Amino acid sequence: MSSPLQLPNNLNVSSIKNLIFDLGDVLVKVNQNASAVKFQDFEATNPNALPDNFNLFRTGKVNAQDFRAAVRSSTGLPSSVADAQLDEAWSAILGDFASGRLELIQKLRRDSGYKVYVLTNSDPILTERLNKIIAEHHNERSLDPFFDKVFYSHEIGFEKPDKRAFMSVIDDQSLVPGETLFLDDSAVNIDAATSCGLQAVQVDITTDLSPLSRAQKD
Repeated sequence: MSSPLQLPNNLNVSSIKNLIFDLGDVLVKVNQNASAVKFQDFEATNPNALPDNFNLFRTGKVNAQDFRAAVRSSTGLPSSVADAQLDEAWSAILGDFASGRLELIQKLRRDSGYKVYVLTNSDPILTERLNKIIAEHHNERSLDPFFDKVFYSHEIGFEKPDKRAFMSVIDDQSLVPGETLFLDDSAVNIDAATSCGLQAVQVDITTDLSPLSRAQKD
């Protein structure tokens, strides 16, 4: 069942020219327990543990080899588990796009004239998994054909709610913050976005985003 889009009362949607979407639990289905289940299947002794360098990996400051070593240490993963199996378990949280989401994005760009972006906290392992999902289900190699630009935290060096993550998008695309609507499932990220001057609204995977397409652009 979908939930209605609750826009701020003071927001004039007709003035919005740009949309920035979070990815997980907004456009893409996420199962937060899936990785722990996979690690448990591999007989990890602490399958729910996060590695110490988790945030460093998401901001591109450590490589995959060092991250995997930290995952093995924190979860107690047996050495017999191959890197490919570890990657599969780590990225198991990601599912496909929610029904109709990509089609709506295309409509927003084509019919409503928005510039549409993604700003997501991710890492190279998750991004590789996402690209495989795109290839398998949507006949493209990445998200790039569907958006004006995609900003991954591990590529820009900052993750939400760090204001520098938002400013990376604003500065890179020369956006006017007041003409830009950010949509995310995290209240903390919404607050950070508004502190950067962006319009922002909290949504999730069930939110009906179709009202955005009714605002035809000049």
